[in-house]
Amino acid sequence: MVSSVVFGAWLAGCGAAVSPVPEPMEPVFESCAAVRARCGPAPMRFVRGSASGLAGLDGARARFAIRYLAETGTGIDGPRRVVVGGATVVNGSFEACVCLPLGGNNYPQLGAVVFAPGTRGERAEDVRRAHFSQRFATLGDDDFTAEFSMSATPEPAVVARALASLVERTVRVELRAIEPMFQGRTLFGALVADGRPIPTDRALGMIANGDATLEWVMPGRASTNERAVLVVDANGDRRCGDGDRTTRVAIEGDTASASLLTAQWDASADAVRAACALVDTPRG
Repeated sequence: MVSSVVFGAWLAGCGAAVSPVPEPMEPVFESCAAVRARCGPAPMRFVRGSASGLAGLDGARARFAIRYLAETGTGIDGPRRVVVGGATVVNGSFEACVCLPLGGNNYPQLGAVVFAPGTRGERAEDVRRAHFSQRFATLGDDDFTAEFSMSATPEPAVVARALASLVERTVRVELRAIEPMFQGRTLFGALVADGRPIPTDRALGMIANGDATLEWVMPGRASTNERAVLVVDANGDRRCGDGDRTTRVAIEGDTASASLLTAQWDASADAVRAACALVDTPRG
């Protein structure tokens, strides 16, 4: 028996038409009743995310995510795990639920997104409602009606962070061969891509012996054209601004190493200000 993969390749070799690769299927999410039934005692916590008054959005996909710290002692800016729930907007409302394994009282980060009816995927231009925040704790019922009503057209930066909150990903980059003149200086960094031009997290590192390590804990979904926008605190004032220098470097993989031996550090005021606007993304 010939496998379907080999058979398809053989047909392609004979000049036959090849069927297009189907789009990935939408994930299937559990109902709130099912999530509640399987969620155990503390430190686990059943959490319901909901909203109402979503006029004109019936049939839309809704996503609710909680990012939580899985390890103690890492600080609230440390890497996080993510649980995501989903639902469909019906009669202007939705409820999506998750079972939080732990961390409900340890500054969880909450994200909620509603996409336009009929859309697929997670494109920013298809987002109709979005929210992202960090709270001291979640008590198990988070209603986003007020947040959504205050911003019927969410700001692009809010959309970017809300989408990034749905993705469990950490990027750690080791930068080498940084100019000796920058020894001991702070290095600021943000990750961007063609389809993700607004950074959702920033990283800071100290340059020592020509090296620096930067880590982003909520960078958003991976992209083949991802790159790091870097600014070195050239004037030593511990801020990102006039008098500093900037460059960009391609990033390949979530654990990457890149040499800056041939990097061109731009000192022009316009370039530095534009880069600083990107790396000024708040954490948390």
